[in-house]
Amino acid sequence: MDAEPILHPNQTPSPFDILYQDPWILAVNKGAYIPVEPSISGDKTVETGGMNGHIRPKLPKAGTGVGKSSPHETARKLAASEQVGPINGEAPPFRGASPSSAEEAPESLLPQVSTTGPMILGRRSALGAPESLLQQVKRWLETQCVETPSNTVHKGHRHTPPRPFLGLVHRIDQPVTGVVLFARDPETLASLNRQFMDRQVYKLYWAITEARPAEEAGTLEHYLVFDPKKNKSRIVDPASAPALVHSLSGSSHRKSRAKKALLHYRVVGHSERYFFLEIELVTGRPHQIRAQLAAIGCPVKGDLKYGARRSNPGGGILLHARSIRFTHPGTGRPLTLTSDPPPSTLWDLFPRVS
Repeated sequence: MDAEPILHPNQTPSPFDILYQDPWILAVNKGAYIPVEPSISGDKTVETGGMNGHIRPKLPKAGTGVGKSSPHETARKLAASEQVGPINGEAPPFRGASPSSAEEAPESLLPQVSTTGPMILGRRSALGAPESLLQQVKRWLETQCVETPSNTVHKGHRHTPPRPFLGLVHRIDQPVTGVVLFARDPETLASLNRQFMDRQVYKLYWAITEARPAEEAGTLEHYLVFDPKKNKSRIVDPASAPALVHSLSGSSHRKSRAKKALLHYRVVGHSERYFFLEIELVTGRPHQIRAQLAAIGCPVKGDLKYGARRSNPGGGILLHARSIRFTHPGTGRPLTLTSDPPPSTLWDLFPRVS
């Protein structure tokens, strides 16, 4: 059973759709064309890069307790979680996504995002860019801070509530909707990063495509190269892919820029003109699902960048991060977070299969 939305009774309504929260994590159902994180200064692309994190986070060394808080801190959070509600959830079994330390970590990892600086208030920044989901969540959390003897920081004679920590665990493309997960302390962020690195996270997407795949169900495996200038991924032959030259101890070696992309799909229904797919994402490359479906002649509806015939009214593409399953860092129990797509005629027709 999926996790129930949990809201603290003393919290004010949020400007975004909260799927789940407890003292360790917070999950949001992102709308279309809301960037997950602030755009980099000078970046003129429309979208953010997608599920790519080319800078690996610094994880604690083995033996230092990755994802483990002190006994006192764990007891405090468990007590707080009991006040706001239970944690429950299951997910479909893994198919072909078994963890392997020998495999390269997926590109869905992100470094710890610093959110302690000045926030950009309002719907847009000074540069005119839409306010990111990360900024919105951070700003809302700051308004929920309540000064108590247990959570204040002493500054001279003043007692100031600490600024809340918020770590971005992964991201989805800007025109894509669905689950986005945040960590509320550094230990939780490290634990979730480790699960993504070891491919222990189950990620399910829904897609509506313009054509039917040749097979009702199957696995797609390609090699992708992401072009940041065009903000687009392309499928390449790994043997002839562009390479990066690295220098180690005075000797140089070449490393292909092509990254292996793997997903499983199945057709679960169709309308008169469109086809409904469930997709298990094994790796997490930039624009992976969009590029791989386009490669087999099945572009996502509305995705002009990857070959769709026309755009959707109001923008966005019909690709939705339906659910995510992982081991809860605080309780050690499996947790599934599930989100509904935005209301539309085609999404309403999508079969709700288990």
